[in-house]
Amino acid sequence: MTIRFLAGLALAAGLPLAQAHHAPGHETTGGDAAAGAHAHHGAPTTVTDKPATGVHVKGCWIRAMPENLPSAGYFTIHNGSQAPVALTGIASEDFGSTMLHRTETRDGTARMLHVDKVEIPVDGEQEFAPSGYHAMLEKPRAKLTVGETRILTLQFGEAGTVAARCDIQPPSALGPKS
Repeated sequence: MTIRFLAGLALAAGLPLAQAHHAPGHETTGGDAAAGAHAHHGAPTTVTDKPATGVHVKGCWIRAMPENLPSAGYFTIHNGSQAPVALTGIASEDFGSTMLHRTETRDGTARMLHVDKVEIPVDGEQEFAPSGYHAMLEKPRAKLTVGETRILTLQFGEAGTVAARCDIQPPSALGPKS
C-alpha cells in the first residue's frame, strides 16, 4: 500500500521512475547494444584518488525511493580548473551499483539512457536534475532515511575525484533543500 502510494505520488508529479535496471527504455549510448550489453558493464575507466583541483560539487541530494526501486542522485558540478573535465563515473560505499544516466523524452515518452561521460568545460557548470542527467543509484546497502546524508564520489578520470555529501530527500522532492 505504501509503495503504491509513493509510486503514484511520484508519477502524479511527473517524475520518471525506473522499475528495474534492465527495464524497457533503459537504453545505452555505447557498448554492444546489439548483444543487449550496456557500456557500464565493461572495463572500468582510469580513475585516480587525488582530488580534482578546481572542480566543485554543490546542492547534492538523493531521492529516497521504496526499497525495491532504484534511487537517483542530483547535483551541480562547477569546473573552475584550467582544463575541461569529464565526469566518467560515480562511486559510493552505500550502493551496490552506480551509473550515469540522462533522461530523454521522445514522442511524449521518457526513457533513461546510459552515458559514459559528461563533459564540463573550463568555467562551466553542468546540472544533474530530475528529467535530465542523474546518477542512478541501485541496490542501497542500508535504508535511505529522509534527513540523513550519504557520500557520492564523483570520478573525473585522470583529473581526480570529488566527494559530495548528499542530503536524502523524500520521493516527492524536486530539488535540494533550501
